[in-house]
Amino acid sequence: MITMTRPQLIEFFNEHVRYELFIMRHTSEQLESDKLNQLDWNIMFSAFNVSARNIYEFLRGKKGNVCVTQYRPFCRQFQHSDIDDVRTLAEDLNAQCFHMGEDRKMPANGKVTIAKIQTLARWLESNMSELERHFDDDFRTALQSEYERQRTLSVSAENPTSSAAVSIVSTGSNT
Repeated sequence: MITMTRPQLIEFFNEHVRYELFIMRHTSEQLESDKLNQLDWNIMFSAFNVSARNIYEFLRGKKGNVCVTQYRPFCRQFQHSDIDDVRTLAEDLNAQCFHMGEDRKMPANGKVTIAKIQTLARWLESNMSELERHFDDDFRTALQSEYERQRTLSVSAENPTSSAAVSIVSTGSNT
């Protein structure tokens, strides 16, 4: 596990973790819409899967990834809820998204449903909210002020980063 400084952890959380939450929320909402054709639904499902999986691995503490354990000095009391509640669901979602995988469910009745997507999204949202609630006050304040600072940075329309594009979507502006 790499060691990150407090400023690096704040920057990582605001740049990457919040981005994944934003994408997970947006795609989850889109997946619930009855206005998507099958191709657009599949695209949103793939995007949801990537972001949900990244948040799941962040909370789970997957080796080789930046994860919640690196934030322990600033949130000593946080403990995610039972991961067994969603482990199989996350694995099923992952298997369905990776079409070429041997674990992919072939019969339609084994596939992930919107209800399962909502269950995973609620678990992730709940645990991320608890994490932020358990951050030390000064760390939470620093996270928020840095996040607000990042949102005000101007973004080049010719070459926005993925995270910067969130600011464009959030504010409707790239200036």
